[in-house]
Amino acid sequence: MHKAFCTFCGKTGHLFGTQTLNATRFRIHKKGVIVRKQNRAPLTTDHFMCCLMTDAAIANLMKNTESEAAAKGIDARERLVSTARLLDNVNAGGVALDEAIRLLEHRNTIAALLSDKKRTSF
Repeated sequence: MHKAFCTFCGKTGHLFGTQTLNATRFRIHKKGVIVRKQNRAPLTTDHFMCCLMTDAAIANLMKNTESEAAAKGIDARERLVSTARLLDNVNAGGVALDEAIRLLEHRNTIAALLSDKKRTSF
């Protein structure tokens, strides 16, 4: 990060959204690792490296982050429901195991039989 170039302020050493190691938001774990604190205080310009970070930019950053997280949650839920529905249809229709695996792969679902962790037990 120390070599990163901020395209907003023109300085080297950070990017526009790089946060500072502020003691109100981060702590050092007992193993010496920097971790985030559970903190409900809103972000301010003091929490970022770039001198051009504004409250409006922070609000926009948070809005985009929340929207992306919500979209991922919806997608994960839809995949779960689709997979369950597919499995029900496979069982009800008496589809062969090989065909069921091909259907799951087509939905980008890793079938238990193909999972590296579970392959040996099957």
